Amino acid sequence: MLSISESANIWVNQKGKPVQKEDGNIWNEKGSVLVNFVNGREVVIAGTLNQLLTHFTSARAAQPGGSALAGSDFSSTFMITFQTFTTPEMFFDKMRERYQVPDCPEFLFMDEQEYEREYKKPIKIRVCNIL
Repeated sequence: MLSISESANIWVNQKGKPVQKEDGNIWNEKGSVLVNFVNGREVVIAGTLNQLLTHFTSARAAQPGGSALAGSDFSSTFMITFQTFTTPEMFFDKMRERYQVPDCPEFLFMDEQEYEREYKKPIKIRVCNIL
């Protein structure tokens, strides 16, 4: 049984643990994670569950020399702490959503093969590697 705090999109499970409720599809989320500089390095400091997972599984992060923000520090921290703000079931549901990469949007002006190579495939590989 979950109860909701009306002031935020936070639910509390039976053990009183806060759980973020994510109703929207991960592909419809607008915005990105909040980043700050700590000791001269960019560090992710905030984001919704959808934003964090989008960042974690970005196509850039899946490529060699990809995003340092989605590197081993972020990955380790996320995997160790995700159960403090969501459930394993929600995490898996969101990863499944993320794996289902939509077709190439018209505004990208690239052919389907390039989109497959540059976006779809790296995101799917990243999701599989994480799971």
